[in-house]
Amino acid sequence: MSDRPQPACAPRTRRFEPWLVATLVVGLGAFGLLLYLDHTLTFWLDEWSYIRIGGIGTVTDWLRPHNEHWSTLPFLLYEGTFSLVRLNSYLPYIAELLVIHVVAVAGVVVLVRRDLGPIAGFAVALPLVLIGSGYQNIEWAFQTGFVGSVAGGVWALVALDMPGRRSTIAASLLLLASLMCSSIGLFWLVAVTVQLILDRAHRGRLWAIVPAVASYIVWYVAYGAAGTEADRQALTIRSLIELPRFVGIGLGHAVGAFTGLGNILGAAAFVALALLSLAGLVARSAPPRAIAMVVGLVAMFVTIAIARTHLGLDFATRSRYVYVAGFFLVLAVSSWLRTLEDSRRMPGIARLALVAFAGACLVSNVVRLPAAHAEFQMNADLTRAFVTAARQHESEPSFDPKASILGAVSARDVVALTTRFGDPNVDTLIPGAANIPTAEADELALIIVLGRGFRAGLAAAPMRPAVATITDLHRASVTVARDCLSAVGLAPGGYVTVLVPPGGSLTVTPAAAGEVGAWIGRMFAPTARTRITVPLTPGSTTAIKVPDTGNADWQVHLELPPSQTQVCVASPGG
Repeated sequence: MSDRPQPACAPRTRRFEPWLVATLVVGLGAFGLLLYLDHTLTFWLDEWSYIRIGGIGTVTDWLRPHNEHWSTLPFLLYEGTFSLVRLNSYLPYIAELLVIHVVAVAGVVVLVRRDLGPIAGFAVALPLVLIGSGYQNIEWAFQTGFVGSVAGGVWALVALDMPGRRSTIAASLLLLASLMCSSIGLFWLVAVTVQLILDRAHRGRLWAIVPAVASYIVWYVAYGAAGTEADRQALTIRSLIELPRFVGIGLGHAVGAFTGLGNILGAAAFVALALLSLAGLVARSAPPRAIAMVVGLVAMFVTIAIARTHLGLDFATRSRYVYVAGFFLVLAVSSWLRTLEDSRRMPGIARLALVAFAGACLVSNVVRLPAAHAEFQMNADLTRAFVTAARQHESEPSFDPKASILGAVSARDVVALTTRFGDPNVDTLIPGAANIPTAEADELALIIVLGRGFRAGLAAAPMRPAVATITDLHRASVTVARDCLSAVGLAPGGYVTVLVPPGGSLTVTPAAAGEVGAWIGRMFAPTARTRITVPLTPGSTTAIKVPDTGNADWQVHLELPPSQTQVCVASPGG
């Protein structure tokens, strides 16, 4: 044995991976960009149902379904954050959503890197992390449920790609977490089940789905069934007939919006993918994951159709569903390209095709972001304006305590909640983040809050007449008779817009029975969102009352029937 000292073993070093670094930079950069875009937003619609609970709630609150969804995890996350932040800033809520979103994208990157390498992983990260076609799920903090389900489902697939019992247990827990975020977890559960059945090497790990399936059944029997009763009642023969059309519209729009192909080509692309998968399944040459993703995507839209067809076919095009479809689609395409590369022995071709696919999807999604953000900024403006209007006009006779733009939360609720938990018009974490609402949002919120001041009823006599000033006329004929107007609608949609002083009325005396619509505005043209129904009775005069607030006249937009109608303006007190 030699006395010379033996050289020490060289330490193992990890090779520098520029594409991994680039992917991390993209993820962090996208998180920062989206957080910057979203930091001026605020609480909207369903979020107020969580806010109304005002804290961590009870076990029943944790397990009660929200719009049919098992929402325990997003509920606890939201209420935990609310216990610390209240309504003093929206930033922590939106930051949590974006963190979960980036985690979901990271799972797809891991799967694609394993199949097609780091460049492909980098490429697919871009359209997913900036998924403008699925903008509801990156602009609305309430959507931690949908995004959490996607993240749990994707990372369950990652865990099942790894050997060992521990990874199977991890996949099982991730599937359960996916289900506890929203019903979107059901479709990832379906996809994972199909993949395990088709993949002989992993078929022995099917037991991973058992805890998730058993837990969901127990929850559904105990709590969930009550949340789907309305949907079951709405499931009619007509809605069942429309169901295939709903599914087709949803799939075509989802693929078309994410890829930029448009609805028709998107539908054709999905049909081609489905037929390819079916042929591969028959020939036993299809990659199990590709089949699983296609099945999961179809299962999603079929289930949504069963629950939502009665709400209209356009419900199939909601961007929150496009978000989920984007993840299914990317994993299906990447799995097929990996199979093509292996079978044809054409290294690099599949990677190049995936990069081209991801590039097209990136362009389609990025161009949608500005309009998507503008929509949610308008929602934020309207929320803040509604809060201000409700608090300022709470004591006025025209105040409508049941008025709402925030789902189940009324104007009276908003006053109580913002008095107790803070005003979203003031961001204490980031001063200046709470944008001043637009004048248009202020006006619309005022009209909604003062809903009792804009109403139609039998006119009280006598009336004090005022000069009728016309600001707009469309498809109608009007002649002046003393202080009143004699008006006739010349075609469907005919109307006249007349100025009415605050607290005054627009009176309508028809020649024929029926009903028309009226809506109101002040600085801005009246919008259909403020529409009320005005009954017409021959020989009777109906008065359309406007709110008694401010100094500026109101614009009342009145639909005109095809028969002669007398329209007059009455001053306040008349």
